[in-house]
Amino acid sequence: MSQFDLFGKPLANLVAPVSPPVPESPASLGQSTPLAKPPRKPRARRVASPGSDVPAAESLPVEPATEVVSMGDWLPAPKFASVPDGAPVAPRRKLEGEVLPAVAALALRELAAQLPEGLRLGTSSWTFPGWAGLVYRDTQSETQLSRKGLSAYAHHPLLRSVGIDRTFYAPLSATELAPMAAAVPTDFRFLVKAHAALTTPFDQWRRMPYAGHSPADFFLNAAYAAEQVVAPTLEGLGTKTGVILFQFPPLGPPYARTALRFADHLARFLEGLPALPVDGQGRGPRYAVEIRNREFLGPAYAAALGARGVVHCLNVHPRMPPLAEQARLILDGHAVAGISTRPPLTVVRWMLHPAREYAAAREEFAPFDRLAAPDTDSRSAVAAEVAAALARQDEVIVIANNKAEGSAPLTLQHLAAALVAGTEGA
Repeated sequence: MSQFDLFGKPLANLVAPVSPPVPESPASLGQSTPLAKPPRKPRARRVASPGSDVPAAESLPVEPATEVVSMGDWLPAPKFASVPDGAPVAPRRKLEGEVLPAVAALALRELAAQLPEGLRLGTSSWTFPGWAGLVYRDTQSETQLSRKGLSAYAHHPLLRSVGIDRTFYAPLSATELAPMAAAVPTDFRFLVKAHAALTTPFDQWRRMPYAGHSPADFFLNAAYAAEQVVAPTLEGLGTKTGVILFQFPPLGPPYARTALRFADHLARFLEGLPALPVDGQGRGPRYAVEIRNREFLGPAYAAALGARGVVHCLNVHPRMPPLAEQARLILDGHAVAGISTRPPLTVVRWMLHPAREYAAAREEFAPFDRLAAPDTDSRSAVAAEVAAALARQDEVIVIANNKAEGSAPLTLQHLAAALVAGTEGA
């Protein structure tokens, strides 16, 4: 099969490796639940045109890059445009310090074009040097990718979302977040982790590997969340805010002793958060909660979320039950509480291979450039929940971690292929 660059032009004398081709058959991907019917027409996938001054018929506007205070120099984001295959593009040389996107094979671009508009795939962060040839054109340092890699990441045909994990360790200001929004197109969405101090009891904080200086007990403190997380996120990312995620670690006594105690405290916290700017159809940024205590999954927890329009983040993690069971317990809890409406958003985070611990997976899978441990069972489970959500006309955000199978971009590529194969077989 011929290979093409990001502008649709055939590549000649290609030497450098490109993204691995999408399998022509889903057999190696495991079985997935078919999408009964494509809920939306496939999107006309954008093709990046960095550095080109040639106007395009359908240009996706990008906010201008702003001055960065604490993230180092930031290059202006390249323009995103729809460019017909074979259209001439003025060549340019790579600027010093610039991060360019990897060459996208035609098969990958065609795969992306078949995905529903409401589905956004992304990874946990974008700062992995091992993604050279998969996401980035050449090898860059982690620091360089952190400062200047997001624009190139957003040119990948499948990647329309990303998790910002830095905010879990310390909040970021609106000034620090704004350049991230400027680096991506208008249909891109961020999943922002809330500061861990909000979700970790103070007596448990010092035992956590991410523990840093915390001058006060901020556990489930809505005022702190509003000031340090919600306001900067909305100001800095604007309409590109997708999810503000409160990720809880495994909680011990006294919360683990009774699910009702945790649900009661969680409900009061969620009640105190600022309302988010959703439209009349309930679409827009949402709060989501991710837990690591399976005993919390019940009517009280589901009611605490459902009464406030908060999403349970379905997560693939060894400490949690299968995705289908998580989804069923939330729906059953809504029914018990008499909640008939739900947010039109499904969030899935595919975090960790079920047979490995986080540190071991990180050491074994680095530099995250291949599928070191394919997990077809989890892939099928994620595909099933995505199919069900799209059938409900939900917006869907799926975030994959390198520790799930070894390489998050390849995990999403295989997931996308499985979903498309399911649609074609329906």
